[in-house]
Amino acid sequence: YNGEVFSSLEELPALADNMEKKMDEIGVRKLYEDMELPLIPILAEMQLSGIRLDREELNRLNEKISRQIGEIEQRIYLLCGMEFNINSTKQLGSVRFETLGLPPVKKTKTGYSTAVDVLERLAPIAPIVEKILDYRQIAKIQSTYVMGLQDWILADGKIHTRYLQDLTQTGRLSSVDPNLQNIPIRLEQGRL
Repeated sequence: YNGEVFSSLEELPALADNMEKKMDEIGVRKLYEDMELPLIPILAEMQLSGIRLDREELNRLNEKISRQIGEIEQRIYLLCGMEFNINSTKQLGSVRFETLGLPPVKKTKTGYSTAVDVLERLAPIAPIVEKILDYRQIAKIQSTYVMGLQDWILADGKIHTRYLQDLTQTGRLSSVDPNLQNIPIRLEQGRL
């Protein structure tokens, strides 16, 4: 492939020839033939086989995580002395600076940043910030994985993620639809 656009099936042989020449030029033919090509049927079988998920267990886990999120919310409100929408960047910024008097770390076009890196820098001086970080992490696990994965369960009770060999620049295998690689297993909720 030399950056040309191929618009029809008739042009595929030319594409194949160009790709083969390019593989030889950059010295990756052995990698392709010995590793990448043999992996294709294995990945296809993995996709077809799928991964069984227990919807009832996910619902139980959702209830447990909902209770944990509620407890963290109450702790945040107690430390702050008021209730507010923790998911609102504007309200969180207001609480952080006006109510708690925490120092500004980074300013954005719309106000003071409440990004993770900013909150992590403030966590050592304010216990409420650590609780807000905990809240965000656990809420993301709940919405993205515990509840989000349920949308991907098919009639066979499984999810059939797609495994991609060529998505990353590092050469590692990746999964999409859904992405199963980003489950944060350092947290108990992620491991569960």
